[in-house]
Amino acid sequence: MNEPYLPISAIEHWAYCQRQCMLIHEERSWEDNLSTTMGALGHSTVDLGAVRSQPGRRLHHSVTVWSDHLGLIGICDAVEEDLSTGELSPVEHKLGSKVGHGAVLQVVAQAICLEEATGKPVNHGWVFSRASRRRSSVLANSPSLRQEVSEVVGAMRGQLHKGSLPPAVRDDRCNDCSLVELCLPEQTENNVAWHRRVESVFDA
Repeated sequence: MNEPYLPISAIEHWAYCQRQCMLIHEERSWEDNLSTTMGALGHSTVDLGAVRSQPGRRLHHSVTVWSDHLGLIGICDAVEEDLSTGELSPVEHKLGSKVGHGAVLQVVAQAICLEEATGKPVNHGWVFSRASRRRSSVLANSPSLRQEVSEVVGAMRGQLHKGSLPPAVRDDRCNDCSLVELCLPEQTENNVAWHRRVESVFDA
């Protein structure tokens, strides 16, 4: 892999908003709001790298994983070890109760990385909701989900090679985005619309 390694977290950002993803991971732009601050505080306990034992399982927190094949690197909030079978499962912590598709893809990417590191199949993963205190199962060995992860990584690399930001789209996602003041979706959309009108005049 001659390309720079991409952070696993970028997969969820890309699935949520491609422009947001590139602002964070290419432009290195970041602004906190209430949601991002609460998320950071919620991760503070799992970012300590501790190991906790529970009946039938052991939880390894803050585990660094990577894939040379996909060129990904990141940190699993936790890796669950089944003490009876030895099977490993990545666990992603999220603040809200809704499990987005981006979080699912992120867990699948972590599973791929764990497989590459250990040489053992990783069939399942989990998304843990701090709001509901419940876990949602992720079929980490799904061929279609793994193919989607590969396609997302390829799309992110393609956008990085372009050296430009994806166009902004003003919709409900912007209401919860901490980067809305940097993204300027209304201004960008207006500029795109203006250029299209100009092009239509010259093409007529």
